[in-house]
Amino acid sequence: MNTTIIILILGFLFGAILQYANLNRYNVISGMATLENFAVVKAITVAIGLGAIIIAIEIGLGFATYHIKPLLLGGIAIGGIIFGAGMAILGYCPGTLPISLGEGSIDALLGIIGGLIGGFVYTILLSSIQSILGPDLGSISLYTLVGQHQFIFYILDIIIGIAFVWIGFILIVSARMAGGCTSGYILSGGMQLSVSSLVFAVFVFAGLLFTGKYFYK
Repeated sequence: MNTTIIILILGFLFGAILQYANLNRYNVISGMATLENFAVVKAITVAIGLGAIIIAIEIGLGFATYHIKPLLLGGIAIGGIIFGAGMAILGYCPGTLPISLGEGSIDALLGIIGGLIGGFVYTILLSSIQSILGPDLGSISLYTLVGQHQFIFYILDIIIGIAFVWIGFILIVSARMAGGCTSGYILSGGMQLSVSSLVFAVFVFAGLLFTGKYFYK
């Protein structure tokens, strides 16, 4: 099957699942910023856990390869905080904007326009802010650390994957028992157990929660 067609099919499925689970709703992400709704956190932890195990198997069978982004401490820290703050204020992440736009949400359209402008400005300023993006610690992941020992790698990968799934499961069960409620770089990199993606996630949630605390007073 043509690669473009596969991408289109997977894209439609991804969007349909996000919409069905209401993960593109403004109140879901803004609720996460105020620690009132943990639906996105649960979805991310379960997706990373299952994805880490499945991707490791695919790569072991030769169906895929790792694509680990470098650990640029300055860029990840600053970018993560800005990204998290933007998510809290806008109530969307980049992956949910097109879905909400398809539903007719004008605020999602404004978010997409703002994102395009932001990318354009970043490209213009890149040469002048290059110094604050580093240091570059290279592409670090579980595979780059212990990949030469295949048995150890797969054991650790499965253990970590199960731990992520278990955390997501506990969050879902506890929320249901209490009667309560049930985001590309973080997911794709997290599934590869990439250090840069996991560190980025920490700063994103830090920016998200800090902004949520003071923006939604």
